[in-house]
Amino acid sequence: MVETRQYSPAPDLLPQTNHQIQLALGIVADRFRLSKDLPTERKINSILVRDTAYHILSARGLEVLEISSLLCTNPEAIGIGLNRFYKRRQSDFRFKSLADEIDKQIELIWPIDPVIKNPTTQQVLNLAQETYSIPISAIRGKTRSAMVTEPRVVTMYLLRKAGFSLKEIGFTLGKRNHSTIISGLKKINKLKEADPEFTEKLSGLEDKIDFFREKQNPAL
Repeated sequence: MVETRQYSPAPDLLPQTNHQIQLALGIVADRFRLSKDLPTERKINSILVRDTAYHILSARGLEVLEISSLLCTNPEAIGIGLNRFYKRRQSDFRFKSLADEIDKQIELIWPIDPVIKNPTTQQVLNLAQETYSIPISAIRGKTRSAMVTEPRVVTMYLLRKAGFSLKEIGFTLGKRNHSTIISGLKKINKLKEADPEFTEKLSGLEDKIDFFREKQNPAL
């Protein structure tokens, strides 16, 4: 029988706000308190809790200034914290396992806005995640860190090549406006002109998406 756990808000992170956010941050705080695999030193643990909170809120479309206001944090610290979170998630298996568990639990009470219900969209997102070892939540999130920029604009490019409109791509990638998508596509052109290796990698990704679409729609 699966144990049902009641999660309380995290008062040290967020005194008063939306109940859904309180529950989500309560899960973050509780999971770190219960974890036996991560450092127990208070300062290290508090940094990991806060960085994970940044990720949870950013992945659900909150802007940096909104997160800053909610958590009483300097906006610059949020960008630094998100970078630290993604780097640690890539390099520390134990932390990745815990972060994945937290993501799954919070998805049950506060799901990320669903992407367009199209298998090609899911394939593009999965391909970007696998190629760059960056979680889909980061690609769809609001952070502008260098390590997320390339996978995000590549995702924009692949979705555009697959026939999605600027509006659809913007919705898929965290409700971004069409001017942001246009800017991202321009970055792809500059990268292709400047880096032959990038162009080759991009061509390989296009081939994989074309192959997937042909399997889904043999008539294409």
